[in-house]
Amino acid sequence: MRIGKVTENVLKRSVWKETGRKAMGGAAGYSDCALFDLQANKDKGPKGAGSHNGEGEILSSTSPCTLALQHPARYALVSATNNIYASGGEADMAELTVLLPADAEEKQLKDMIKEAVNIAGELGLAIKGGHTEVTPIVNAPMVTATVTGHRAAPYTCGHPASVHETKGTERSAVKAGARGDLEIYISKWIGLGGTAILAEEMEKEIAAAYPPFIEETGKSFGSVKYLSVRDEARIAMEEGAVLMHDISSGGVFAALWEFGEMLGLGLDIDLKAIPIRQETVEITDLLGVNPYQIYGQGALLIAIPAGSGIETAMESAGIPLSLVGHTRPDKDRIIRNGEETRFLDLPQADSLLSLAHTASRW
Repeated sequence: MRIGKVTENVLKRSVWKETGRKAMGGAAGYSDCALFDLQANKDKGPKGAGSHNGEGEILSSTSPCTLALQHPARYALVSATNNIYASGGEADMAELTVLLPADAEEKQLKDMIKEAVNIAGELGLAIKGGHTEVTPIVNAPMVTATVTGHRAAPYTCGHPASVHETKGTERSAVKAGARGDLEIYISKWIGLGGTAILAEEMEKEIAAAYPPFIEETGKSFGSVKYLSVRDEARIAMEEGAVLMHDISSGGVFAALWEFGEMLGLGLDIDLKAIPIRQETVEITDLLGVNPYQIYGQGALLIAIPAGSGIETAMESAGIPLSLVGHTRPDKDRIIRNGEETRFLDLPQADSLLSLAHTASRW
């Protein structure tokens, strides 16, 4: 199989079918979070602790960092936490699994955990447990973060509950006939996580080609300020978003394809409206990677009915927001670039993976 996330067909055929997830359909099948409904299960076991009081829903998301990076815990934690936010929840705690190569030193582990604790603190999380092991199977530190959170009620994001079709305790896609014409927004800018990784791992190459501010700004994109989607997800819910999806591995093109599957609708997207920082353009051009197919932590896809107040609300919060397109009643996923129109391809492997495997010093 190819390097990176397994293809959609393999996922459906050999993972979802075997786990029963295929039967969920729609957004439930494509969700990056596991869900446990406390209300539906309150008579089957102990009630939820603390403020949950046996009601609401528990969310859990797991995300690995599979690249040999300087800051693997940071990207694993942010990715897992963003999945919780994009599902309409609040993140509560995290667990880390750290696999180290045989030549790892204790200082390396200590520094990694220190950074993880700091990042978790910025995200409002507590690291409550995990597992650490040295194994010859890996040749670089590999970190997997599991983040658990909660949401007080089923995820309707302010849209009438009748719009959502429920199977068991999972939410599914927006019902046919109740979809309307949804606007598609992207918060902040695409490729922030990928740009930060490139600036950190390919520092010498970037410094040799550009003035220092390009590299420094690229590295700054790796801060929680840029990478977390907590604030925009909260605002989007308050303004009546129908669905949210964080952009991660595979970049904005992969996320748009997944978004269409989650909605059960087609998409009409203006490529020129997709927000991207000039630093991302310069760095990806230098290193020969596609900015639309690199790790996109920091950007959130939002589907919301036309006429909402989301633009005003985001502006008041100081969060950049771009209208990039709208849904279509059919299943076509169209990308427009001026007069040129093409169909969105199936998700491809993240462009950083090919660079990581070919770069002489990554």
